[in-house]
Amino acid sequence: MDAKKPSFQTIGTLLALVISVIALLTSIYEVNIMNSQQRAMVWPHLKLYQSYNSEGFRIMGTNYGTGPAIVKSVEATFDGEPVAEINQLLDKMLPGRTMGYNEIGVNKLSGTVFKPEEDRMLLSLPWNEESKAMLENLGRVNLTVCYESVLGDSWYFDFAEDETMEGVFRAEVEFD
Repeated sequence: MDAKKPSFQTIGTLLALVISVIALLTSIYEVNIMNSQQRAMVWPHLKLYQSYNSEGFRIMGTNYGTGPAIVKSVEATFDGEPVAEINQLLDKMLPGRTMGYNEIGVNKLSGTVFKPEEDRMLLSLPWNEESKAMLENLGRVNLTVCYESVLGDSWYFDFAEDETMEGVFRAEVEFD
C-alpha cells in the first residue's frame, strides 16, 4: 500500500497555520515594544541634592524623567531615628537653635507631584553660624522618597546613598 501523498489542500492549511502563528508572535512582540515605549514616555526620575550659593544652603529636588513623579511616601531620619516634621529635624541637627520660620525656606514634599524637568527647593537655610553648625550634622540625616509614575510603577530615592532603586518604600513615620 502506498503512503498517501499530502494534498494541496492539506499543504495550504498547514501553511496558513504557520503564517497565523508567525503573525500572532509578531503581534505579541509589537505589543511588548509599545508597552515599553509607553512606560518610557511617562518614566519619572526623582533626585534630591545639595546646593550652595553665596546666600545659603539648599536641598533641592529635580525630576529628570520624562513623566511626572507622584510622591507617595517620605521618610526623614536623624541618626537612623525617624522624625515627623522639619522643626523636629532642625532641632536634632542643632539643639537650642534660634533660627525661625522667617529665615527658613521649606516646601512640602509628601503628596506632591514633580513635573518632568521640575527643579524645586525643599529646604533653604541662609548662611549664618547656626546653619553652618547644622551643615556639620547633615551627614546624619537621610531622606527616603518613594514615588510613582502615572502607570503605577514605583521607585524610591535614598538621599544618603544618592541612589534610586525600583520598588515600593513606605515610611515608618511619614515626614510632613
